[in-house]
Amino acid sequence: MVAAAPEHHYALLHHFDRVNAGDPAKGTQISESHVSTPFDQYNASQSVEMWEAIRGGACIGNGLEIVHSTSFQAPPLSPVKLVYTVFDITYWIVPEYTTEANRFFCQRGTLEALKNADGLIFISESARDEFEGLFPGWLAKRGIPHEVTALGGGERLLKQEERVPVARGEEFWLSVGALEERKNFEGMFDALEIYWEKSENPIRLKIAGGETPHTAHIKDRIDRLEARGMVEYLGYVSEEELSELYLSATALLFPSWYEGFGLPVLEAMSAGCPVITSHNTSIPEVAGKAALYIDPGSADTIASAMLRIQEEPETVKKLMRAGRERASGFTWSSTAERTLNFYKRVLSDD
Repeated sequence: MVAAAPEHHYALLHHFDRVNAGDPAKGTQISESHVSTPFDQYNASQSVEMWEAIRGGACIGNGLEIVHSTSFQAPPLSPVKLVYTVFDITYWIVPEYTTEANRFFCQRGTLEALKNADGLIFISESARDEFEGLFPGWLAKRGIPHEVTALGGGERLLKQEERVPVARGEEFWLSVGALEERKNFEGMFDALEIYWEKSENPIRLKIAGGETPHTAHIKDRIDRLEARGMVEYLGYVSEEELSELYLSATALLFPSWYEGFGLPVLEAMSAGCPVITSHNTSIPEVAGKAALYIDPGSADTIASAMLRIQEEPETVKKLMRAGRERASGFTWSSTAERTLNFYKRVLSDD
């Protein structure tokens, strides 16, 4: 947005409502004359006091016309307009996939958005449909602007002409995502064991994703599979490392139970990395016909797809071509343009 519409002023709010970003210097920084970071001077306690005052009716800042919340927070900001992004409603649809504290945090933010937001952005048709199913008729009754604006990221590695060659014996499957229940790691591990029994030349699985609370059992199983040489756990990786993984992986394994969007699917496709994934929630909106779909509840279907990738080079070529083509339709520049246009709708809706 900063590049697409430099005629506007942008403010990065590193401390936002009940979310404290810690040291702002470690957060997003954009060195442009029309971008400011007005709350950098506040420490954690000062930030809390400031936002309590704003919730009580104090002015959020001079010159701001619209604030966009992407952190499950929706404080009252009148007369400044508030746009709220609905990523998903996992915490209601599948509450078992998160902690009680996180459920409360996200549910409270969403319910406040129903009261305070002047516009809603959904990141997928699936997210909007589930929202309307949970709050039937609310969008029509409230009459506030809303739209689906897909995330970008498809341009991430499209300019990379060639995939990174991997030496024989060094090939690997790739899994990207935090160790969460909804990512279906247990099903993926079951499939990996079936695949290792059936493949003549089995290859290991690399996992790029940080640990999360209350999923120690997932890490325990990773440890056992690592001891057998079947898995390599990388933990959290940098953006540069992740790009290299996408460019050299045999395929991305993404048998998730639930996704608001499914960004790793898009990123993998942009790198020409074949994708094995679930045909549920928002994933088909992203992958279209460019993925090999499986039943996340059947380890056998996941293992069969892995064997197909390993044994059918023509299938791999087809998925690589289709993936790059599909990814080209999801760019951050397009997301920025649609978001800016949505801001204009909200500002004109008086």
